[in-house]
Amino acid sequence: MASFIFKSLGIKTELTASVSLQDVDTGEILPDSSTGTVVDFSRGGMCIILTRIMLNNKHLFFSTLDSDRHNLHICLETQDNLQDKHEIAARSIWMNSGEYKGNHVFRIGAKFLQNQQDLLTLLRK
Repeated sequence: MASFIFKSLGIKTELTASVSLQDVDTGEILPDSSTGTVVDFSRGGMCIILTRIMLNNKHLFFSTLDSDRHNLHICLETQDNLQDKHEIAARSIWMNSGEYKGNHVFRIGAKFLQNQQDLLTLLRK
């Protein structure tokens, strides 16, 4: 029997990110945000860990899952020479809860709405 070895294409990170909701029609970033940690970054999306999932009575996961009203607006802080913050539009695709560094957290899988190849290349350095 042949063995199968899974090779993750993602990059393990611990980057700080601010997550808000963005109105799809107007482009407006809605008030309030949740600070989280991006723990995995790949060509198509990321896994972000949050301790707070509700913003102004809107659920970050369900408000962007198959919704035409809101996107996730993620402001990612990096330490590169070009710029310190990268803004990313994404949609949630999965969620679970658990523990991270002794805290109860929510993990959201987010799919990018635009190509993030430049940022992925930067993170690989």
